[in-house]
Amino acid sequence: MKNNNNLSNPLSVTRRVRQKGAISRIILIGGAFILVVIIIIIVLLAVRSGSSKKNQNNSGGAVVEPSLPVYEKQIGDINFTLDSSEDLGNILKAQNQYQKDVTTTERFIQVVIGAQNKGKMATGPYNWDLGNIVDSDGRIFPNVNNAASSYLPNPNPCGLSLKPEFYPVSCTKIYEVSKISKGLKIEITVKDKPAGFLDLKLGQ
Repeated sequence: MKNNNNLSNPLSVTRRVRQKGAISRIILIGGAFILVVIIIIIVLLAVRSGSSKKNQNNSGGAVVEPSLPVYEKQIGDINFTLDSSEDLGNILKAQNQYQKDVTTTERFIQVVIGAQNKGKMATGPYNWDLGNIVDSDGRIFPNVNNAASSYLPNPNPCGLSLKPEFYPVSCTKIYEVSKISKGLKIEITVKDKPAGFLDLKLGQ
């Protein structure tokens, strides 16, 4: 009997070792499989998320920041600054008994722009000026200085010859502008240079 037990015990031990080894291999294989599945899921989610963001960007377009208003601009040697812009309403009241009211169905806007020579030499006369008012829809409104001349300062140095770094002069013009117009800009011009624009402060 003792001999039989001695022969059988090594076999039992071997079987148990093999079973444990098989179980360990199964656990390792299963763990590796689960790990691979998890990695695949993570990759798929990342790809889907990136694709979704890309589609949102393509469909919605890039966010466009509104441009800041421009109240000062230099063209050539002339630096222009918005001094004031005022909605005068639809009536320019007569200032004495010899005048008549100037009226419109829309509104009058008075614009005062400072101009200074930042160059090295004096400018010639009429080298610079104020042009039209333009609204956000591209509508153009010329000045009515001829009709409203008595409401303008005298002298009114628009286009005056400017000496280098002298104190800025103020050019005043009055415009007749539609009531519905918004985003108003005033054109500023210098001879032989592309025109520029300054924004008006009217609270539109």
